[in-house]
Amino acid sequence: MEPRNKDLLELKSFLNRLKIAPEILGELGVLIKKSRFLFAASSELHNFMKEMSTDFFSIGTPLGETKRDFIPTPELVDFLSHHSDRKVFIGPKSEWMFLCGKDIFRKGIANNTLEKNRGRVFIFNKYEENLGIAKFMENRDVPLQHIMDKGAYVRKEI
Repeated sequence: MEPRNKDLLELKSFLNRLKIAPEILGELGVLIKKSRFLFAASSELHNFMKEMSTDFFSIGTPLGETKRDFIPTPELVDFLSHHSDRKVFIGPKSEWMFLCGKDIFRKGIANNTLEKNRGRVFIFNKYEENLGIAKFMENRDVPLQHIMDKGAYVRKEI
C-alpha cells in the first residue's frame, strides 16, 4: 500500500525539524505503508510483493510509525544522521544515560559541530556511532532534551 499524503506530510515534517531535505528519501527506495507503519523497500522487492499479491507483516527496512506524530525507527535515524551536519558528540557517561532515555547535561557534551545551539540534533559517541536524537533547550542546565535513542527497541513493549 502506498503511503497517504498525511503520512508523507508527517514524515516530511519530521525531516524538516532535523533540517534534512525530503529528497534524501529517494535513496531508500519505494515507501510502503502497512497499517500505521512505514517501510522502505527496493523496487524489485516491491514488485515481487505485488506479484505475490499476498498480505505481509513487514517488508524491507522499517522507517517508523505514524501515531499523532511520526515516530522514527533507529534505522531511519541512523540513515539520516549520515546525511546531516547537525551532530553533537557526548562522553561515555552521558552516552549510557542517553541510551537509558535521560537528558544530556552541559558537562556531558564533548564536541558540538553547530554554530547555533537550536533545534534537533543527532547524538554521537566518541566512536562516531549515532545514538539518537535530542533537542536543544534554551536557558537550562540541561541543554539537550532526549527525544529518541537506540535503546528504544529494548524498552519498547509489544
